[in-house]
Amino acid sequence: MANIRPTGEGLDQRGGVGQEIQTAALGRRGWVVKAIVRRLGVARNTVRAALRSDAPPHYEREGPGIGGDAFEPAIRRCWR
Repeated sequence: MANIRPTGEGLDQRGGVGQEIQTAALGRRGWVVKAIVRRLGVARNTVRAALRSDAPPHYEREGPGIGGDAFEPAIRRCWR
């Protein structure tokens, strides 16, 4: 617990969308990018992108496939 940074101003330290909300809130309060970077511990480009964006971040992961999907055509040829 020694590495916990004080959050202050009603903001908590969490990643993902919560972090984007924090970035936007700090930006609206007039914080400069460098200060937000130090506060949240993220990359400058991440902060810049969050401040430029009108929408919350969208992350979509490809669904899990079956382990042999890449080999299916070769296996089907062998079964013929």
